[in-house]
Amino acid sequence: MAKYQFKVEVSPTEMEAFLTILHAGSGDAESVRDFPDYTQVVRHLKISGVTCGINRDTIERLLQRRKFGDTIMVAKGTEYVPGKDGFIKYHFHVGEEWEIDPANVDCMNLLLKSDDNQVQKGDLLALHVPPEKGHDGITVTGKKIKAVAGKAVYLMGGTNTYFTDSNRRELRSSVSGVVSIKAGAVHVDGTRLLEGDLVNGSEDIDFPGHVIVLGNVEDGLKIHAGGRIEIHGNAGDVQLESGGDIIIKGTFIGRGKGEAKAAGDIQVKQVVNQSVTALGSVQIVNECENAQISAAESIQMGYYGSKVIGSTLEAKWNIAVNIVGGKELPSSALHLNQCTNVNDFCVSINDEIDKCQKELDNIETETKETQMELSQKHRRNKELIYKMRDLQEKQRELTDKLNGHNLVLKTLQGKCKKLGDPGVINVLTKVRKGTKISIDGADKTLEKTVKDTVIRNINGQINTMTKEYSLV
Repeated sequence: MAKYQFKVEVSPTEMEAFLTILHAGSGDAESVRDFPDYTQVVRHLKISGVTCGINRDTIERLLQRRKFGDTIMVAKGTEYVPGKDGFIKYHFHVGEEWEIDPANVDCMNLLLKSDDNQVQKGDLLALHVPPEKGHDGITVTGKKIKAVAGKAVYLMGGTNTYFTDSNRRELRSSVSGVVSIKAGAVHVDGTRLLEGDLVNGSEDIDFPGHVIVLGNVEDGLKIHAGGRIEIHGNAGDVQLESGGDIIIKGTFIGRGKGEAKAAGDIQVKQVVNQSVTALGSVQIVNECENAQISAAESIQMGYYGSKVIGSTLEAKWNIAVNIVGGKELPSSALHLNQCTNVNDFCVSINDEIDKCQKELDNIETETKETQMELSQKHRRNKELIYKMRDLQEKQRELTDKLNGHNLVLKTLQGKCKKLGDPGVINVLTKVRKGTKISIDGADKTLEKTVKDTVIRNINGQINTMTKEYSLV
């Protein structure tokens, strides 16, 4: 008969189990040798309903002491780990990351549209962090404790935004502009609209997207835009710098302190005493007086009523004018530099294309012959295999070269269609004597007025020829 008894107690939460080994026989309890082993203890625990979280080390230490009456915890359940709620991390400020709860109205008010929330095209706007499920727990009696899963939040993209992956985790801007949240969705406004006039004393404008001014822009102001600048009224002595086009629907008149620079084209009604520089083309509808006009492509003033007085026009493709100069008015200068002779260049490109195509045809023929030779020998011939590889590599190189030449030719033809022939000054009405002409190193000051004329550099000399007899 066993001289011991087990007493098992389970806590009310069933997360802990306690064991007491009691002496059940006669004699001194401290000297009793009849003590249970580990297997007997575990069997009794399971009979008592304790099946999980049993601590073997604790039980073995108790058995080694061989002492009755001690109560120790021999089993412990596993607590559940709650899930984590998902959240959205906003990236609206340079150098800062905002973690905003979309359900919190006060937090959302921080994101109201302002100049501080300017972003560039491709910038990361928000990152969606999904919720975590958590881990279930279990009691010492084997009951599961279900973990509460984290709550999901949803990232919604609005105007001018896009997700970079199918999981809709990263939201980026498709334009440069100002970011805001409206009705729970992230939007980017790529245009800053300014109603009315910008008067002297107004703040300068620095915006990554487009800027549209519905009124006039007075002296002393600066407008910098990553995109297009559009002024519906007049502009005075102002500094305009655009990463796109500049459109001034009114006049650009001042005292020589105004400057317009554009990475694209510039269109303006009238320019007086100002500087205009475009990496594209410049179009002036009416008068250009005492102005510096520079274009990497074309300058277009060939409209009836337009006039150039005391100005310098410099382009790299072509120039079209209506009237240059006037009686007893300051003379002007028309410069064309770094022009390309399109016909010669096209002939050169076409020759290169023909040459590449012939080489490709020869290689294709040689490749077919080599393939046939390989198939007839019924065995792997290393020399032929290496030859085949060389032919395939040459074919790839020539194909890339041919595609490059075709792209250059197509681009050049498209530019000619858009801008007309390069190296030409087209005169719609007349250019008065005294006007300085420069085309690719050939210089001439007109000694007489020329009318309805095409001006070119022919064999290093400035040639003026009426359009009826001009070269095509």
